[in-house]
This record gives sequence, structure tokens and C-alpha cells, in this order.
Amino acid sequence: MPISKQLHILLANNYTARGGIPNVVASLANAMTERGHRVTIYSQKPVPRLLYPLYRLGYRFYELSLPEGVRASLPRGTEKLQDMYPLHPDVEIRPYSLTDNNLKIQRLRQEIRALSPDVCVCPFPDGSHLIWAVTLLGSGVPYVYSERHSPQTIETVFWNRKGRLAAMSGADAIHLLLPLYRNSVPEFLRERVHVIPNAVPTPPTCANPAGSSGAPKVLLWLGRLHEELKQCRLAMDAFALVAAQYPDWEMHVVGDGQDRDMLHAHAAATGLGDRLKLLGEAKDVWPVYAAAHAFCFSSRTEGMPNALLEAMACGLPSVCFASCEGVPDLVRHEENGLMANHMDTTSLAEQLGRLMADAGLRECLGNNARKSVAVFAEQCVFDAWERLLCEVALSKGHTAMDAFTQEPFASMARLSAAARREWLWRDFRGLMPDTAEAVLYWLCRELPLQGYNALISGLKKRSRLS
Repeated sequence: MPISKQLHILLANNYTARGGIPNVVASLANAMTERGHRVTIYSQKPVPRLLYPLYRLGYRFYELSLPEGVRASLPRGTEKLQDMYPLHPDVEIRPYSLTDNNLKIQRLRQEIRALSPDVCVCPFPDGSHLIWAVTLLGSGVPYVYSERHSPQTIETVFWNRKGRLAAMSGADAIHLLLPLYRNSVPEFLRERVHVIPNAVPTPPTCANPAGSSGAPKVLLWLGRLHEELKQCRLAMDAFALVAAQYPDWEMHVVGDGQDRDMLHAHAAATGLGDRLKLLGEAKDVWPVYAAAHAFCFSSRTEGMPNALLEAMACGLPSVCFASCEGVPDLVRHEENGLMANHMDTTSLAEQLGRLMADAGLRECLGNNARKSVAVFAEQCVFDAWERLLCEVALSKGHTAMDAFTQEPFASMARLSAAARREWLWRDFRGLMPDTAEAVLYWLCRELPLQGYNALISGLKKRSRLS
């Protein structure tokens, strides 16, 4: 169905390192711009490169200061969105800093009112949703709550159920990645749910998983070097278990992240030498997939993994964990990939060995993988997004969050800004973001620029946080 109304779409991006969410933001922005819509992205300011070592040190202290059981948010990176992924020249980028500071939220709300977008899409897996929901309070701009991970992980690792449902209650539409995730939404909110999968681009070239007889072959691991979620070390250990049986195979690890140094040391400790290579980040991933012969996907949990979809689109056979959320909806054991039944080194090594030993199996699984992800073609996925955004834009001026302006907690006359912040974050998040991490980041940024006086002044202003 042709779309007649041209929208002004606001997208939020809180990530300053390469990964699934900024990739999705850039892809959606480009697609909507090419369809004639105006797109503005509010993108988190990165950490200045010169100050990053100081920031990392502060972040480490922040991690150590957290109460037991409270998980640190991911550290910021040093890259701007437009430097990580190609953006259409007509896409407008507005840098901003994510904060729950009431005065800054008011300024951002006024800026958004002046901008007057037709709809705002917030693609997060955590409490950032609440900040944006409050920012849009009374602005008249419809809010699309876009969930970028599995519900169980959001409620137990990144955030909690109370906060998730609170943010959903203020949304005009709720976007989920897979039909299965709909069951995690209460019945009274389910009519707002729209399921749209991740889009899979058409790769410029496909892999040849069978390879040539006697020629070296590559087992590829690609993703963010974040051991808790991606489990790259486990994948290395699994390859090390079977490497002696398949001397013509080597493993390439492509990506960057906070656990880079630890994984480099671990790779060296395996004793595999040049057969286990950490190649760093690749700005163009398609040649990397095309040069590989098998793909190892060792994540503990996912939403709908872009790296796995891209590998499958290139015709690579994959080995995954059957218990990883978001994977069983994509990979069918012995049909378009292999699944390890247990999330351990031995089980993963067993399936890797099967794939590395059999060129015919690799070719068959790879062909089926490529066919199975055709349903996620960009045209179909972005058609669905365009329909959703046009539908939600009809709520402009009478949104779900506008209704909350009548609630007592939203009235400045009846409750102070500090009390509103305390109410939101006490009930819906473990720690307020404008606390230890924010102070450490402020110190790293302002100390070299403004000197001793700025440091003393800032510490006095923030003494209430200690």
C-alpha cells in the first residue's frame, strides 16, 4: 500500500560503539529517508578519544562500587554514529547526553517540541526507555517503545519487569522482534504490540562453505567482545578442543569491546598461535563472511541476532546454542545449522567438529540458511516499519504520555523534580544513571578542560550523590 503522508521521524541512539542497535538505527534512518521521510537522530555523545583511558579507569571504579547483584550499564565508546555506519546525507544528527537530570530533560523536551516530529522511535534494551518516555511527557510526540533484546534478558540482566512495563504503559506502540516475545506482554498492553523482525541486507557476495580440498578453511566468530553475553572465550576453547583433528582449519575472531585484552591473553594461552587470530573490528563485514567456511555463534542470550542473520544470508552454516534466546526461531538443527544442546565447551566442540569434518554438510546447511532468511529482506521489513510509523503518527497531540501530564507525580506544583526522579528510579531501576557513572564521566571530560576550579565547583554541586 503506497504511503501518501511524509513523516518527520525522530530516532534515539544511545550507543557509541559498533553493534546491533546503532546498525539498526542507521539502517532504519536510511530506509525511511530514501522513502521520502525526514529523519532526525538524537545520538549519544561519544567519549573523547584522548580521555578514554581515564574514562575506562573511572568506569572500572564504578563497576566495583555497585551493590552485589546490580549490573553495570555498558561503557560508552568513542565513535559517532555517522563514523560507524553509512548514513544518508539528508539524515540529521543531533548529539545529546542521556541523563535523568530534570532541567536537562526539560530543555530536551522543549527542543523536541520545536522540532515537532510526527513520531519518536526508541530502540533500547534497558531503562533508557523511561528517560525518553519522561522526556516526551506532554510533548504531543507519539512514542514507539522498540525492544532490542529478549524479554527475559531485559527483565533479569539489563533492567527489570516493573520498569519495562512502566515504560510500555507510556508507549503508543510496542515493537518486539519475534512473535514468541508477545507472550511476555500483559494482556491489557497486547493490542499495542507490533512484531517486526530485523532486516537482512542482500550480501554483495556469498560464502563458499565447502571450500577447496586441502586449502585452509576459516571458522568465523564475529561480534562485540563482551564475554558475559557473547562468550567468545568459550568458543575459543571449543575450537581448541578439536583443532588438532582438523589442521587445515583456523579460527578468526572479528570484533572489539571491553574484554579485548582478556581475550587476547586467553587466545595466546591456548597455544594455537596463528591458527587463532583476533583481527579487531571490521567496518565492512561482508568480505569477512564471504571468506569464511563456517560460523560459530556462542552467545548466551540474544534478541534477534544481526550477526547470525548476516552469516546465514551469506550462505554460512552456523553452530549455535539451542538454549540461546532468539536463536531457535532462526536455526533449525541439521536443516539450516547445528545446535549444541548444552551451553558448554564440549557440546559446542562436538557440533563444530561435525561441521569442520564434512564439506557436503556445510554446503547443504549453508544453502538452506540463505533461503531461510529471505523472509527478512529489507523491502518487507521496512514496509512494515513504514506502516507502523504512519499509524502511530496519527496519535500526535493526544499520546499515551500526554495523558500522564494530569497525574500528580507529573505536576511541578505538587511534587518536586527530585522527588519525581526518586519515584521513577527507586521503583523501576536499580540505580539512577546520573550518579556514580555520570560523575566519573563528568570528571574525565571536564577536569582536563576546565581545571581545578571546575572540579571543586562540580563536586560541590554533586555532593548530594555521594
